[in-house]
Amino acid sequence: MDYYQRSCPDPETLDAISSASEGLLFGEIRQRDKVICIVLTLITLAMLLACLIFGLTQPKPMLNLFFTLTIATFCVSELILIFWYRRGELDPKFRYLICYNAICIIFMCICCLMFIAKETEQTKLN
Repeated sequence: MDYYQRSCPDPETLDAISSASEGLLFGEIRQRDKVICIVLTLITLAMLLACLIFGLTQPKPMLNLFFTLTIATFCVSELILIFWYRRGELDPKFRYLICYNAICIIFMCICCLMFIAKETEQTKLN
């Protein structure tokens, strides 16, 4: 037997490996995790859109737009993490990090909206 024949597994083993790798790494994602992910995603998207819409209607839209785009860049990394988690490429303990990041993004959106509201109030007083 030459080196190539000894180092390559037989076709049955290759089929077993490929069928096992097609599934999720840590089993199925629980329904509760899917619901939490969808709810946090919808809340985050609504808050981000509110920041964008209210920010563009103010007297200094560039500062507000910059603030909103900064939050949107955090959302991109969050979406990548969610994508990897849903494919099973991340350890299940990363779901806590994903939820934590989503909550932080929501708080950043609240700060952005408070900043815009304060800016609007100051504009009305002047």
